[in-house]
Amino acid sequence: MAALPGPVLITGGAGFVGRHLTRAVLEAWPQAQIHWFSRDEGKCASSQADDARVFAVTADLGDEAAVEAAVKAVQPAIVLHLAAQSSVAQSGKAAAETWKANVVGSYNLAAAIAGAAPGANLIFAGSADVYGLACNAGDVTEETPPQPQNVYARSKLSAEAVLADVLPSSARLVTLRPANHTGPGHDERFALPSFAAQIARIEAGLQQPVLEIGNLDVFRDFLDVADVTDAYVAVIAGLAEQPGRALYNIGSGRAHLLRGLLDAMLSRASQKIEVRISPDRWRENDVPRVCVRPEKLASATGWSARRDMDFMTARLLDYWRARVAAGQGGG
Repeated sequence: MAALPGPVLITGGAGFVGRHLTRAVLEAWPQAQIHWFSRDEGKCASSQADDARVFAVTADLGDEAAVEAAVKAVQPAIVLHLAAQSSVAQSGKAAAETWKANVVGSYNLAAAIAGAAPGANLIFAGSADVYGLACNAGDVTEETPPQPQNVYARSKLSAEAVLADVLPSSARLVTLRPANHTGPGHDERFALPSFAAQIARIEAGLQQPVLEIGNLDVFRDFLDVADVTDAYVAVIAGLAEQPGRALYNIGSGRAHLLRGLLDAMLSRASQKIEVRISPDRWRENDVPRVCVRPEKLASATGWSARRDMDFMTARLLDYWRARVAAGQGGG
C-alpha cells in the first residue's frame, strides 16, 4: 500500500470507533503518524503510552481558536472526523449540546482546515440514521433522499452540509454513512452492548437473572466495527482516485431482527435469563426496518462486510465478560 501523504488527525480518536480505527490505520501503514484530537485530556494522555506513533492533541471542537491552533500545528494531510454526540437517546435529551458538538464542532474544524490546511483530505463519519423515515420505502442507497426523524440524525445531516459548504474546493471531502455497528469498547447506551453487559453481570452474580430490553421487533443493518474500520482504510487507500466530493454508505445490505441477535447472545449464556421490557429503554416511532445498500462503496474500493452476526455477537459478549471479571463492568 502506498505511503500516506502526511500526518493523520483523528477527531474523537479516544472514542469507540477512534481507537479501532487508529489500530487499523497503523496496521495498514506502520509508518503513519496519528494525532488524536479529543477534549478528554486523560484519554489523550494515554495515547502515547499505547503507541509512540500516536500523539495527543487535547482541545474541544467547540473552541474555534483551539481547533485552528491544533490544525495549524499538526498540518494534517488526512482528517478523520469521528467526534460527535452519537447516542440517539441522549441527543433527544440534550438537543443544544448535540447541535453544538455535531454541527458547530464540524464548522470549526472545516474553517480551521480552510485557513491552515486547505489541501487536506477530510473523511467524515456521518450516519445512515439520516435516511430515517425513507427506510419505510425499502433499502436505502446514496440516492435515497434523507428523512431524518431525530435530533441526532438532523444534526449529522446538517454537519454534512456545513462541511461541504465551508471546506475549500482544494480540500477533498468524503462523507461516509455507516449503518449500526458495534464491538469491543462500545458502551451501554446502545442496544447490543447493553444486552452483552447485562448477560455478563448476570453470569457473574452481579445482577438478577432479568435482562431489560426495549423494542426487539425491529430489523437493523448491523456491522462489526472491524468491517467499518476496513471501509475507512479502503477509502484512505483510494483517496487519490476520489472526486472532490464523495458520499458512500457503509452497510451489509442485510437487515437483522434485533430479537434474533439477542437470542444469539442468550444461547451462549451460562444460565437461563428472563427478558423483560423496560419503558426507559423503549423508543417511540422506531422505523421497523433499516437496510443500507453498500454497492457504491464496493464498486469504488472493493470493500465488503466480511464478519457475520455470530462473530459480532460472540466477541461483544466475550468483551463484556472480560470487563466484568476485571471489575470494570458496572452493575
